[in-house]
Amino acid sequence: MNDSDTKNADLQDCFKTPVLETDEGQIVKLPKEFRIESKELIMFFRDQDILLRAPVEDNIAFIFDLIEPFPEDFFDAIRGGQSQTGK
Repeated sequence: MNDSDTKNADLQDCFKTPVLETDEGQIVKLPKEFRIESKELIMFFRDQDILLRAPVEDNIAFIFDLIEPFPEDFFDAIRGGQSQTGK
């Protein structure tokens, strides 16, 4: 990594990895520090960067696991006993 790459990096730890050519395109091997549980990724450009992100469903699924243990009237209590319809 040259000096200009370091200045442009927002991350403290940067890794180089090989890009392999195939008939269908290119394959990038992710280092074990970047291991993910998702079977697919969303890929997009931001300026000159290529960003990889797990699909939204994978990112927000944990929220439902966190909410599940709350009692049904929990959110009513937060709203001061009023339902969403204001009754």
